[in-house]
Amino acid sequence: MKNDEILHKWVNGTISEEELAQFKLRPEYDSLVELYDHTTALRPPKINQEAILTTILSAEKQESSPFKAPSMTRPLAWVKYAAAACVIAIAGVFFMTRDEAPGTFITKADESIEMQLPDGSYFAMEENTRLQFDPETFTTNRSIIVDGEATFEVAKGGQFIVETSQGKVEVLGTTFKVSSDDDNLLVSCQEGKVRVSSLNGELSDVITADQTIRIEDNTALVASRDNITTLKNVPLGSALELIDETYDVLISTVDIDLEQRITCSVQHDDLAKALMSALQPVGVNFNIVDENTVVLSK
Repeated sequence: MKNDEILHKWVNGTISEEELAQFKLRPEYDSLVELYDHTTALRPPKINQEAILTTILSAEKQESSPFKAPSMTRPLAWVKYAAAACVIAIAGVFFMTRDEAPGTFITKADESIEMQLPDGSYFAMEENTRLQFDPETFTTNRSIIVDGEATFEVAKGGQFIVETSQGKVEVLGTTFKVSSDDDNLLVSCQEGKVRVSSLNGELSDVITADQTIRIEDNTALVASRDNITTLKNVPLGSALELIDETYDVLISTVDIDLEQRITCSVQHDDLAKALMSALQPVGVNFNIVDENTVVLSK
């Protein structure tokens, strides 16, 4: 591709009115405008953009790289949309750490990135996050590894999996957010539905829009839905803490084993039913003394 001076001027806002009138007659003009608008969210550091732009536009003179950084824009013919491709490549220089394998992105403090995956899906990484996928096989094996916090908008297609140190998220065409560290995995679904599972596969649940799932230390699962929270394999003490926070009551737990594991559903609008769900499986009785006090007994 030769260096297109008019395109260069249009991208940098230095095009004259006469040149702009001629530029608008190009058949690809409308698509270029749409593609350029998609890149406005990117805010790369101040750099010598003219030098980088020239290098990218003359890239055909060099050997092509086996990996192309994901684009923030909808997939379009490369040869027609060099302007937007330049913006994307400039952003990639700063967000993909040098010496990392293709498909690996790392953000540091006060950095973020939004990009498009090879299948047309999008991801947005928050600061201090690492994201990795195989660009050569991604369209047939949609699998991503995340350590940190990222939001995904998944394109329709086959299975899409996000793996973390605490479990995995299986997506069925949706928008969702993942936050993961060494101890917890938190998933919130914004649209559609997702299945979240622990690493060993023993804990699993499905959530839909405006619902969340948390996996704690790969052993316990907490799913929040409207007026009910589902708890799987959690310590009894954790369930009682949730009831305490929900109803603002003081629960006396003298001589009660709070480490025993339970699975229950805690309702948010009926204290008695919430206590019964948590305590009945382990044979613990309760007495609601008043609206602020509950006493447990064996």
